[in-house]
Amino acid sequence: RGNFNLGQIRVGLTNAQRLCQCSKVKITMKKSIAVQVDGEPWKQDSGVLTIERQKEPAMMLHRALEEGGGIETEVANLLEWAEEKKIIQRDTHAILMKEFSRRIEKKNRARRNK
Repeated sequence: RGNFNLGQIRVGLTNAQRLCQCSKVKITMKKSIAVQVDGEPWKQDSGVLTIERQKEPAMMLHRALEEGGGIETEVANLLEWAEEKKIIQRDTHAILMKEFSRRIEKKNRARRNK
C-alpha cells in the first residue's frame, strides 16, 4: 500500500482500511508512508501522528468554481480572522458558519429544483 493505493481510493477503485472509531488516536510510524485523514493525501515521514476529534461539528462549504475561491472561502477566512483577533468568540464563529452553510445549501437546493 502507498500513494498508488491512495489514488485508487480517491477515485473509488478500492476501499480504505478502517482502523477504529474513537475520539483520539495516536499512530507511531516506523517509516515514511502515504496518509490520508479527512481530505487530501500526503507522504508522512516516520514519527507519531495524533488525530483528535473536535467538539464542534465540521462545517462543509461548497467549493467555488473559480480557482481563487469565492464568497464561501472569503466568509470562512473572515470568520477565522475575527476569531483569531478576538473580535468574535469560538461559539459565535461556529453559529455563523453553520447558518451560512445552511443558507448556501438552501439556495443551491432552490437552484436545482428550478
